[in-house]
This record gives sequence, structure tokens and C-alpha cells, in this order.
Amino acid sequence: VSRAFNSLYFVTNNNKRGIYMTKMFYTEKELAERWGLKIVTLQTWRQKGLPPLFKKFGAAVRYATVDIEQFERESVCNPTYK
Repeated sequence: VSRAFNSLYFVTNNNKRGIYMTKMFYTEKELAERWGLKIVTLQTWRQKGLPPLFKKFGAAVRYATVDIEQFERESVCNPTYK
């Protein structure tokens, strides 16, 4: 896997205060750490066709930041109390 796919960023703002970079993709390891999961859990979800969406670059699996954030927004639970 090319190192270029490990940390893809794009410039979101380039002004006098500096350049702001936004992460475009997460690796399996990065997403597992973000959500407190094991990598094998993400792999199992992929095999079962469960979200979140992912992309393949050769053999490398990557999760787009926009897809992760959308999944997180849509996965909000509202607990009910009795």
C-alpha cells in the first residue's frame, strides 16, 4: 500500500493565519481507535454489508471522513426512561 493512502488530507483554508488541513480518509486502525472498537469488528461489519461505507484502494480499506461523520450523526440514540 502506498504511504499516500495512509494519511490523505486536503487544504480547506489557506489564509494569513495558516493552512488548515482536513483528514479525508481513516484507516481501519484509526477508525477502530476513534470508536473504541477492535479492527476485527469493522472487518466483520464489512463482510456482513453493514455500515459505515468504505472504499478500497487496491487492498487498502479506507473510510471517508464525510461517511463516518454522517454515520455518527445518524446513529444517535435517544434513550427512553420509564
